[in-house]
Amino acid sequence: MNIYRLYKPFRNYMRQFPTIHSLSVIRAYLQRHQFGQVIPDWIETSRYPLDMATREQPWELDLFAKEIVLNASERGSLSFARWKDFSTALNMLRALENEIYGVTPEADRRVLFEIFRIAHRQFPWQSRPNSRGLVRHYKIFSHAELNAILRDQIGLDAQQLYTIGMALIGHYITRFEMRLPAQVKIPLLTPEMFSQFVQHFSTDLSALKAATGTSQRYDADYAYGYNPMRRWPLLRYEENGSEFFLAPIPTHLFRKFTEGIYYDICSAPGFSQAFGDAFQSYVGEVFQAVKADRLTIVPEQPYRVGRDDKRSVDWIVQDGSADLFVECKTKRLRLESKINFAVTNELDDDLDKMADAVLQVYKTIVDALANRYEHWSWREKPLFPLIVTLEEWYFLSPDIISNLSARVQNKFAESDLDLALLERYPYTICGIDDFEFAIQIMVQVGIEPFMREKCLSEYRTWNLHGFMSSKFSANLGNVRHSLFDDVFGEIHSALQ
Repeated sequence: MNIYRLYKPFRNYMRQFPTIHSLSVIRAYLQRHQFGQVIPDWIETSRYPLDMATREQPWELDLFAKEIVLNASERGSLSFARWKDFSTALNMLRALENEIYGVTPEADRRVLFEIFRIAHRQFPWQSRPNSRGLVRHYKIFSHAELNAILRDQIGLDAQQLYTIGMALIGHYITRFEMRLPAQVKIPLLTPEMFSQFVQHFSTDLSALKAATGTSQRYDADYAYGYNPMRRWPLLRYEENGSEFFLAPIPTHLFRKFTEGIYYDICSAPGFSQAFGDAFQSYVGEVFQAVKADRLTIVPEQPYRVGRDDKRSVDWIVQDGSADLFVECKTKRLRLESKINFAVTNELDDDLDKMADAVLQVYKTIVDALANRYEHWSWREKPLFPLIVTLEEWYFLSPDIISNLSARVQNKFAESDLDLALLERYPYTICGIDDFEFAIQIMVQVGIEPFMREKCLSEYRTWNLHGFMSSKFSANLGNVRHSLFDDVFGEIHSALQ
């Protein structure tokens, strides 16, 4: 299906707006959503209160920014700073999305799958950039082997990368532009380091426009297409003989030098092993940061079955009530898996890899229960397998959950594993962000009471965040949102 004929009126309307000025307005709206900033007086907003259904949403503004780069002009007769022009464009965009959905074959039958796409488009925008995510990725990328890859591929180590990144965020959080040449007054950083950073994360308008045209979708995936500003969050721009770096969406800059740097170095030799080891080590540091007398932390150990050398589950966490077998996985969903309306080979392959991870945990549980672990023995306590991912997979759609479950059962059959294990020791998959809160609640209430409610009740198919908010809301209010304040202080002190 091609929706270009539906798209043309919206494209023609967007051509009447000036590019740079329009991006500055979009930035102002996004700063309100992400950081609670006040819309400047020069931007006219609605005179009437707007509810969440009618107010502009950050994922819509991200799409607007993409359309501005692709279609806006150097000068224009319309302005997003005028409420009439902005609201007209917003209503046209929403009408376009509705029309696309209305003419998409099988749309009504794939409503449950659509939840999966919506989650990956909207949920990341509902969490503003925070120190927790920054410190987590700093600790992972500063792991020795990964840090060496970072220096080799980017020309900066983790501390340099994050120090410059935070300095630029500090600038762009209140400003749209930076005039060149920039004045670098940060101890231990040279102008060459700063130049290396901005050159790597920036592009000019013509190149960004070309990349945006390449990523544009004219089908059911229109609203979910990739925005190249995620790859190049800084825009080089010249005006009246002066050169500037613009940051149209500061959130993209924050996410690029933290979690997004993965995509710039993931093809380097040795990366996969180093990345997995770094994440596993980080999860261990989380355990130590929340450790109470009631918890025992057992790291991965080698063991032998016949002539085969094996490695145990990554981490075992024990208290008086239960054992938690924790496996750490850095596997990410590919872009095609997140955005394509049609079930794709990429999504099937990603779900298959997650099913392999689940199978791996149960295989090692079988060995552990057969007394093949030398560092752990069963205490006749409940045992809960848990797969922790670095990136949230948003297993919210019943279609996705049932697809994964079927794949796990098929792999059990192929491996001659007893399917009863899945009921006896039900697994949970969660992202690290939620897990950092969950382990703190387990310290408060115990592993077994927490995991029993999650696995053996109506919450079994819920994501961990929703489960904690519903069942342990009081305990959730007592968790520490940042487990490594000293590390954040270390990065921040470099700016002084």
